[in-house]
Amino acid sequence: MSDDHLLFDEETIALQKTYLKRLSGYIADIRRLQELLSRDIISIIDLQKLYRLTHNYIGSGATFGFPEISRTAREFHEAINQLIHADSDATNIIAEKNSVIETSQAFIQAWSDAKDIHEAAKGVVEAPKISVKDTRSERFVFLIATPTESTDELAQKLRADGANVVQTTISNYLKERKTAAHVAVLFSALGEKELPALQAVKSDDGTVSLIVVCPQDNFTTRLEALRLGAKAFLAPQDKKTLLAKIAELSKAKSEVTEQPRILIVDEDGMFAQFYCATLNTAGMQPVLTSSAKEAYRLLGEETFHAIIVNASLPECSGEELTALIRQNPRHQATPIIQLMDAKEQPSRDYLIKPFSPNHLLASVQKVLRK
Repeated sequence: MSDDHLLFDEETIALQKTYLKRLSGYIADIRRLQELLSRDIISIIDLQKLYRLTHNYIGSGATFGFPEISRTAREFHEAINQLIHADSDATNIIAEKNSVIETSQAFIQAWSDAKDIHEAAKGVVEAPKISVKDTRSERFVFLIATPTESTDELAQKLRADGANVVQTTISNYLKERKTAAHVAVLFSALGEKELPALQAVKSDDGTVSLIVVCPQDNFTTRLEALRLGAKAFLAPQDKKTLLAKIAELSKAKSEVTEQPRILIVDEDGMFAQFYCATLNTAGMQPVLTSSAKEAYRLLGEETFHAIIVNASLPECSGEELTALIRQNPRHQATPIIQLMDAKEQPSRDYLIKPFSPNHLLASVQKVLRK
């Protein structure tokens, strides 16, 4: 198995198994629907019940790692809706019934395939490796310049200090740079001809700490460096300052606690447990509560690196809980990710349901880097 993957643990596998088992009860309802449709005795009430139930699996399949279940559920859901609202023309009704039968069979097949894959895995499921855990132990430094004796000497000193150093050109850097957090040192005169190519160096997701080393120190070059997102502007002769700045920025990128603590506020127990298991896999420490009141109490007593809030909660909305959290000085800057349905108005950091485990991990990783 590739080192570029992490393994979902036994808890995650058990939750997936529970999900598929719960879905099996719904499959029995679908098969009953197919039988009733074939005999032309199904009622609108039966269809409406299945329509509501199917909606649950549009989002849940992808979240539990089974995107095909979500895709076929969406098509089945739409086919039921079309049949419910079909006009009285016999030809149309027959076509809509056939569509319901076809899409229901595709949904059953997706469930069956997921079950087979899950059982064949024998307790092992792969997901893309998330770098939250890895970037704490590795320091990447890119030196972007034509190699000279001076840059070679700098690279040697950084490697001796334990950094992973890559000496590269601007074009190769843009191809090679990692999504993992790193420091990039750009040696450039910041001339007018160079600037268009340099714009791609700018990082908006917080993964890159850019240092510009420029022989011309004036208002124009400093302004251009600032526009590139540089955190420092130095002259080539400031070697000691450059080493100190690289060390400072590398440390800032690696100063995440051994296990980032993530508070999850969601009343849906199975989903919430799956989120916990997914984050555990990436080396994080999730804390789960189904109550907005309990979340408010925890946030008054403890520190968390990020908070995941479902948009709909029993006591209040996710937006209201977010507003209360922001009143606490301890958590005014803590990243908050809201879990929302597509029909809801997105907040600044959000995940639209359905989302996969990989999207959840990537979203948490992104806000932890900010």
